[in-house]
Amino acid sequence: MNKRSTSCFFSASAAAVLATTLSAPAASAAGRPLVEQVDATFTNGFLTELCGVEVTQHLVGTFTRHEAGGREISHFNFNSTLTAGDVTVESRAHGPEFLTENPDGSLTLVVVGVTMRNVPGIGTVGPFAGRSVTVIAPDGSEVLTHSAGLRGGDDVLCSVLRGA
Repeated sequence: MNKRSTSCFFSASAAAVLATTLSAPAASAAGRPLVEQVDATFTNGFLTELCGVEVTQHLVGTFTRHEAGGREISHFNFNSTLTAGDVTVESRAHGPEFLTENPDGSLTLVVVGVTMRNVPGIGTVGPFAGRSVTVIAPDGSEVLTHSAGLRGGDDVLCSVLRGA
């Protein structure tokens, strides 16, 4: 597939950053998986809106990608920091994603993953495990069509990020 967009379960902000970062073909000419290093910093729009304070995310990790059966299959493995003011929370996310090109030129992105955030002295806050489906139009606009899973502790995570 020549088109490449991606999500990483964090937020649409992360997807937008990674979509511009990752533009290589899905696999090498020999058909072997392609491993891409990611190192990006961006405003996490989802957490910024949810918590009412600007949250900056620094994301470091890898995408391992290949094509199979007409769709691109990737596995993401990221460590990140979420920072708001003087507060920093460590985060880890991993899981597979499947990108399929549709006949109309749009893409369907299915992401299955787990995100864990750890705060020293408190433990895991704001964990998420689930699945999302996003349709990406030929113009690059994205529409989340399905999201399901387990999510919890966002109130604690936001309280920590606000420094309360």
